[in-house]
Amino acid sequence: MQESAPKEIKPAPETQIAKLLVRALWIEDWKTNNPKGTSAERVAAWKEARAEQFATHSKTFRKALLALKKSGVEMTLTPKADPETEAE
Repeated sequence: MQESAPKEIKPAPETQIAKLLVRALWIEDWKTNNPKGTSAERVAAWKEARAEQFATHSKTFRKALLALKKSGVEMTLTPKADPETEAE
C-alpha cells in the first residue's frame, strides 16, 4: 500500500488576508520610523516582530474582515503575478 502525503491545510481566506494586512501595516510603520533603513534591516526587524504583531493584531483584522464579509464584501486570493508575464 502506498502512503499518501498529508494534505496541506490552507487557512481560510480571511485569515490569510488578515496576515497580509498585519505585515503590510507593520512595513508601512517601520518605513516611517526608519526612512533610511535597508531591506535587509527590514527583513531582520520583521523576523523579530512577526510573532508579536500577529498575536496582537490578527484577531482584530479577522473580526473586521468578518464584518465586511457579513455586509456583502467578497474576498478572494489570487496567485502573485509573474513579473515576466506582466512585461509582455
